[in-house]
Amino acid sequence: MDRYLFCNELGEPLSRARVKNETNRIVKRIRDEGHDFPHITPHIFRHTFATRAIEAGMQPQVLKTILGHSSLAMTMDLYSHVLPENRAEQMEKIANVF
Repeated sequence: MDRYLFCNELGEPLSRARVKNETNRIVKRIRDEGHDFPHITPHIFRHTFATRAIEAGMQPQVLKTILGHSSLAMTMDLYSHVLPENRAEQMEKIANVF
């Protein structure tokens, strides 16, 4: 967890513009080959990471720290949509207590 997803050979982060340009270039190639593909932005990688982290059971407080959010409420407002999928599993855990 100490390296960037998009970095140069020295491990330094790429600029947002470079990541955006490369992403757009790849999407264009996919579309030029006749495939339907949605427009994506570099931010989608961050959102996907956060969503998958919650699904994998990462504690929201830890995710908040990784994402650099100022409050836990901000993290939960953005990613609480993931939690209902796990609601039944979580209810089973507490049901076993009684």
